[in-house]
Amino acid sequence: MVSAWLQTFLSPLRGPLRTALAASVAALAVAVSSPADAAKGHGIFWSQAFGGGTREHFEDAAASPDGGALLVGASSAARPATGDPDAWLVKIGRDGELRWQAFLGGSERDVARAAAALPDGGFLAGGFTASADGDFPRHRGGRLPVPWAARLGSGGETLWAGTLPLDPDGWGTVHALGPHPDGGFVAVGTGYSFDVGEGCSGRGILVWRFPTGGKPELSCPGVRLEPDADYGGAVLPDGGAALAYSRDGAPRVARLFPSGALAWDRYAGPGPALAVGPGPRWGVAVAGSSPEGIPRIAAVGSDGSYLWETMVPWVVKGGFGSVSQAPSGGFFAAGTAEADMGEMSDLLALLLDADGQLVWSATAGGSGRDSAAAALSLADGSFIAAGATESWDRDLAPPARDRPDPPRESPDGWAVKFRP
Repeated sequence: MVSAWLQTFLSPLRGPLRTALAASVAALAVAVSSPADAAKGHGIFWSQAFGGGTREHFEDAAASPDGGALLVGASSAARPATGDPDAWLVKIGRDGELRWQAFLGGSERDVARAAAALPDGGFLAGGFTASADGDFPRHRGGRLPVPWAARLGSGGETLWAGTLPLDPDGWGTVHALGPHPDGGFVAVGTGYSFDVGEGCSGRGILVWRFPTGGKPELSCPGVRLEPDADYGGAVLPDGGAALAYSRDGAPRVARLFPSGALAWDRYAGPGPALAVGPGPRWGVAVAGSSPEGIPRIAAVGSDGSYLWETMVPWVVKGGFGSVSQAPSGGFFAAGTAEADMGEMSDLLALLLDADGQLVWSATAGGSGRDSAAAALSLADGSFIAAGATESWDRDLAPPARDRPDPPRESPDGWAVKFRP
């Protein structure tokens, strides 16, 4: 298979040379290799759609102790006339069955962008809200988004929820959150703040620390961001954080200490960087696409050194929206493989070993637009990709759907579990 040959050929190369060679032979690889070829020999445990009738999607996922997961995103089920969504939290079991779902928000736009599991079986969630009522009454209202966070019990009950500290005229969102070694929590996001302390004026990275039993505290590591850029964040095992972003059109990744201070900020290779996750030797893995639209993953060490880069040249156009570290030390990434001039797309999933070598790759979906924004590695070696679907056939035919129905443009939330 050409994709395997190309992986072997490129494996000794690193950095710009590898990127250039991969892009130059991508057309040849696609001509004799396809997503279907790459998926052979790898299976799907289950495929399950959630929602229906309104616009829904998932943006992140967190593993639960029972072998299931919490999927978070947005659903406009409560306000189909306006289309303004609520933050949507869906707990599924090991086999993809719905255990419970919860909605957070008010009368305006509310989205959940981040999820984390807690040792007690509960969860953290965060995102942005434009509401001034409902679960976020302390926010000033208006259409500008502000960050929020919530803690839920194992049964979906809301233990606390609220907006996070920001000056009255600022805006922002949470990209990732998780437990901190001191017993509290930490959240990382982006936004615009006018004057809430040293280093917190202008558009930049925002960090909130939640001390045990205390109120969240805002700090800013001083990393300036560009408008209208895509970002991806992760809270790392040591309680620090990382954020992928763009500056002057080039992708970068910033690594933060557990204190919230900046450890390093470096160039992350060519092409958009849309996701970041824990990486080798306390570093990070950065996922996105090349300038030519070829999905790519790069690894950066704990000191900011560039370790390796891997591309998926059999995908004509696409990219990864999320990456997580597998129990084996490798990396699981999920995103989108486009087809038919962008009119259709499949969910793209891929597993690499710790050195960036391809273990397996697969696609899933139907005849509509299907994608993934969350990549979750489970303790038993299996994997969950979650995002959105507009398909009703192939991997989305019943029992993935609770009934047959013709395609429609309103996406539903969707999750797929892959075998180890």
